[in-house]
Amino acid sequence: LANDIGITTTGAINLGDLDGANGLTLDAGTTVDLADGDIGSLEVKGGTTVTFAGQLAALDFVNVHNATSLAVSGAINAGGAVTLNVPTVGITGTVGGDSVSVTGATAINLSGNVNAKNGNAAFNSAATLTGNSVVSSASGDVTFTADVSGAKTLEVDAPAGKADFQSTVGNSPALTGLTV
Repeated sequence: LANDIGITTTGAINLGDLDGANGLTLDAGTTVDLADGDIGSLEVKGGTTVTFAGQLAALDFVNVHNATSLAVSGAINAGGAVTLNVPTVGITGTVGGDSVSVTGATAINLSGNVNAKNGNAAFNSAATLTGNSVVSSASGDVTFTADVSGAKTLEVDAPAGKADFQSTVGNSPALTGLTV
């Protein structure tokens, strides 16, 4: 990306390898599919299904909102904040950023790793473990504001902060393991 770029369409957006230190803003009427990339920042402002299947690195923020669902099977690695705010969020890969905030009003399905490097890692809706998962923050807190369930293991690491469970942990089905 030689310059900041915005793409708006009533159709789909499918992008392969991306490169450049500038920002990318996407707004699709249907799907957004992203493969590998090394860019300045990313904002996805709409779409039915947003998919990160490759390795996406951003120097600054990654923000996904106003979509219907989000699937991260690859990796998101941001130098700034990562904000994922869509009704249904599925993370089977890795999400990392300076801070990470995940909100899924309908569902958060977690079977991967989430890491906040300097800030907090926050799950702002109920999370269901669909696979063994690790959520960590090197310098901040890890917070679950709603129920955490699923017959899988959860490891929470917050060596410089605290692990804060603000609702029920292991509510049908029970977790098979919890390490804090």
